[in-house]
Amino acid sequence: LNLGIIAFGTVLLRQMVLLVMQFVEKKGRDEYLETLVHMDGLTGLANRRAFDERMETLRSAEELDHSVGLVIFDVNDLKKLNDEQGHSAGDALLKEVADGLAMQFKGIGQVYRIGGDEFAMICEPCTHDFFDSFSAYVGSELETSSGCRIGVAFGAAKLSPKTDSMTIDELFKLADARMYQHKLGMKNGSVR
Repeated sequence: LNLGIIAFGTVLLRQMVLLVMQFVEKKGRDEYLETLVHMDGLTGLANRRAFDERMETLRSAEELDHSVGLVIFDVNDLKKLNDEQGHSAGDALLKEVADGLAMQFKGIGQVYRIGGDEFAMICEPCTHDFFDSFSAYVGSELETSSGCRIGVAFGAAKLSPKTDSMTIDELFKLADARMYQHKLGMKNGSVR
């Protein structure tokens, strides 16, 4: 009788261990796939899908209880670099920009790669102090971890739910318009 109980217990324990291992393996696989869906393969940043989902969450919130800052970045002369030195040089530049933005905004906001040479940063809650001093953080050049200086046009906008009536979509349009104004000013030499 004791041998039968021990055999049954061993089989039961083995089955439980197998079920736990299968669960952990499936959970890990699901988390890995979820990460792949929301991560840019080149830069390791959150991707456009992650950005769109966060914006949708902000858009659909009944009422925002905190301010949101949004910054749109555009890397200057990427096409020229790709044409002159090849796409591997362009990819290396995008990785440097991604690393630089992630380093610069660590603990401040989430950085996303939202297009070929476009990046975004969502800061929430976004304090007035941070927003007011933002241009000192970035300027028109970004210093990368390797010490390179890269021309980056940017546009920033902030939504304070207690004082602003704009929507999340209007916030995006304003930041994007400001980025294009900055880029134009850089091209015609009126902005550094």
